[in-house]
Amino acid sequence: TKSNSKLTLTIAINYGGRDEILRAIAKDRSLFTDKVRPCHLSESSFSALLDTASLPDPDLLIRTGGNNTRLSGFMLWQLAYTQLYFIDTLFPDFDGKELDIALNWWQKQTTNSTLMEKSERRPSKRVSRRVRNRRKKGNNRAHQILYRFCLRAAG
Repeated sequence: TKSNSKLTLTIAINYGGRDEILRAIAKDRSLFTDKVRPCHLSESSFSALLDTASLPDPDLLIRTGGNNTRLSGFMLWQLAYTQLYFIDTLFPDFDGKELDIALNWWQKQTTNSTLMEKSERRPSKRVSRRVRNRRKKGNNRAHQILYRFCLRAAG
């Protein structure tokens, strides 16, 4: 693994995503001033405060453990655009064959996503405008929530 440069395997032990987000906010005291506005926050600046700042966001999360289809607080921020693969096999029984199946599934998902993106027609101007406005409102709302959360944490 010393010369491996194409794959990152992340295993987290005794990890909590909510705790990581709180610690990231606490790292940057400037978030607690009245001068900070939502427009000053960015995904990249916040990601730089996380425990995983030096790691790429995952492309695939394999969740073992049978009938467990939740994240359990694992890498809440980092998994936003990750493909999630749930399998009934328990971790001690997860072997190379199971990994190959998961990777093949992931490869099909990413191939299908790419094909859909290429084949999508341009939506009408009315639909485009509506989607663009929703995105703006959604992003603004998320920034407002994060800003309020920062202020409450500081208080």
